[in-house]
Amino acid sequence: MADTATALEHASLPGIITTGLLLGFVHVLTGPDHLSALIVLSAGSSWRSCQLGMRWGCGHSTGLIVVTAIFLALNQQLDVDTFGSYCDFMVGFLMMGLGLWSLRYYLLLRRKLQQKHQPAGERTPLQLESQLRSEEDSASDTEVQKMLHAHHLDHEGSSADAKMDPSQPKTCCFGLIKGDIKNPRTQKITAFAYGTAHGLAGTGGVLGVLPAVILNDWIKSSAYLGAFCVSSIIAMGGFAALYGEVTGRMSRFSDSSLMRVGIFSSCVSLVVGIMWVILVSTGTLDEVFG
Repeated sequence: MADTATALEHASLPGIITTGLLLGFVHVLTGPDHLSALIVLSAGSSWRSCQLGMRWGCGHSTGLIVVTAIFLALNQQLDVDTFGSYCDFMVGFLMMGLGLWSLRYYLLLRRKLQQKHQPAGERTPLQLESQLRSEEDSASDTEVQKMLHAHHLDHEGSSADAKMDPSQPKTCCFGLIKGDIKNPRTQKITAFAYGTAHGLAGTGGVLGVLPAVILNDWIKSSAYLGAFCVSSIIAMGGFAALYGEVTGRMSRFSDSSLMRVGIFSSCVSLVVGIMWVILVSTGTLDEVFG
């Protein structure tokens, strides 16, 4: 990394921008911690999950900018590696929490579907959703109302399928919508927050911050950091769109397909989070993913 940063000092502006674009693209798409968070949020959705990926990328860029600002404010005395290690430890627990949160949602949803399933003929997830919504009382409607929310965007379901009663939405602390992982607002906040945490952590800080500050030229530094951020936003938007569309098509075959996609995605995030914490604790994270 030091060699790359040194080489950038003598590079032209287009070369610096190109390097920033390439490093940003490679960085976000080769990090299992990055991908695991997005596959949970975009699972069983559609290509429109692109906006979740881009929100994650915006959060990631925000984290990088914060680290850069702190680094410069402290006259480049901040130990980026140590700071990133603490943040990596936090990221591991966040991924575990996201995986458990999503796994709980799909397991509860599977139980509800099993209880409400009618033996007469095969029913699609949208048909079950419509049936469940009409039968559930207001105390438990959020568990079902958001089921397959993204499927509404791609199916020709009737307007009755899309109706929900927003008159008295459940809320939690600070008046936010209750923590339903399939709630669109919750997903947007989660994507940005997780992206910010990843931007503060580990190799993201090293790749994004060190070359930017070692250039000692505001124009070149801004060009590099901007290119790195733009590349990461586009890359994660593309990944989320692809994963959302593929798993969305898979989940439309049957209810069991929907459950498998959701549970698989949740378990990936949980396993990666556990692995992340172990690697950070043993000091081998950079050796494996450095």
